[in-house]
Amino acid sequence: ELRCDPYPVAIRGAGEKVYLIDVVIAGAYDLVDFASKPCDGFTIKRLGGWAFRNGLNIGGGTRGGRIEYVQLSFGYYLQYKLNRLAAQQGGWAKAFKRYADYSAQHFTQFLLGDCAGITTFGLQGFHPLRHFLFYAQGGKGCRDSRFLMSQRDVAQEASLRIEAGENLTFYGYWVTGGGKTHRNWIETSPGVRNVTVLDPVWQYTFVSQPLDTAA
Repeated sequence: ELRCDPYPVAIRGAGEKVYLIDVVIAGAYDLVDFASKPCDGFTIKRLGGWAFRNGLNIGGGTRGGRIEYVQLSFGYYLQYKLNRLAAQQGGWAKAFKRYADYSAQHFTQFLLGDCAGITTFGLQGFHPLRHFLFYAQGGKGCRDSRFLMSQRDVAQEASLRIEAGENLTFYGYWVTGGGKTHRNWIETSPGVRNVTVLDPVWQYTFVSQPLDTAA
């Protein structure tokens, strides 16, 4: 079984107007931390990569920020170390399965804690544990934010796991579930308010997850 010991985050924001543009990070443990301190007015654009635990974590009281054209998949790591990994693990197919299984058990792509006024466009991801996790940070969640044109493929848990937050709107949400009948594409906890998903596309092929909300 593949495992990874924790190591420091690849990029940590420490103030306002942080710009992260045209970057690929193939093998972080935690990819981006904009949740330890406020990063008001940040921009993340055209980022690709994968992490052994968390992708983009936004919070810390951040007010205002944009995330555009981000793609997260374990394929970045496989391509980066393709020849060596294939040789060590018995070929491409075995290496692919090993990292796909790890990603599905451990990787959360986008995390949002205490933040407000966030806008995203064109976020893509493949085969994580969760695509989005909205969590409580200091008793507060993500608020008054918009998520445009997201494409999420094969989350093993929920694609949208919303444990805290309010006034969250998703415009154009394409999603494939992971085929586990005890999980849901969207899961919200008590106290979450005003979540809207407009123009969703739910792919049913080989998928048995229901479309509903569960606490």
